[in-house]
Amino acid sequence: MNARIVILILLVILAVVFMLQNKAATPIQMLFWSFNMPRILLILILLLVGFTIGYVVRDIKSRKKAAE
Repeated sequence: MNARIVILILLVILAVVFMLQNKAATPIQMLFWSFNMPRILLILILLLVGFTIGYVVRDIKSRKKAAE
């Protein structure tokens, strides 16, 4: 197996274990809104946002490099 795949699998396992241990509801305050949501959902949303930002940045850099 490729080292990248092994590291990715380990990170996914760690993220799942971390999320499953954080099921309690937590208050969220964002600008003018205030609401409660389970921490597991908050962690999942932030994880997806982070992956999306990383993908977009990588795509922008690869397009700049290809244009040169």
